[in-house]
Amino acid sequence: VEISQTILTLSAGPEFHINIPAAPITPYVGATIALHRFSGETKFQGVARVPSATFDVEASSRFGIGFNGGVLIELSRIISLDLGLGYNLMNLGGRSWNDVNPSQDQRLDTYLSLNDEKDPLFRTGSNDHVVGSSRLISSFQILVSVMFGL
Repeated sequence: VEISQTILTLSAGPEFHINIPAAPITPYVGATIALHRFSGETKFQGVARVPSATFDVEASSRFGIGFNGGVLIELSRIISLDLGLGYNLMNLGGRSWNDVNPSQDQRLDTYLSLNDEKDPLFRTGSNDHVVGSSRLISSFQILVSVMFGL
């Protein structure tokens, strides 16, 4: 299985800087709300109960939230180093199950859409409907950047 996924994110939110007088560091914390657009493709080769081929994943959008924090380190009067961490819950709202081929009862439907909600046809022991609970999509990010300013 080869998975290629693209996530386009539009986010907005406040970031609060905590100024420490006469110190070369400035800690910060922030929070965001975001709209995430998921798309991509999945390639199957020799996977049981799924045809060998490349399939586009139907694009989906989800609402999410994020939190971040870090520290700005002043290296000189015009150069700073930004070290930060962030966490994003990418599908807080809008989770759904999309049966792309409702006329066909097959496992492939699980992979043709984001399908982050429980499969409504899930049943224990089924080989075609294997998603028994909703799923969270999250990301963790590490930020290291050099900032130039006048």
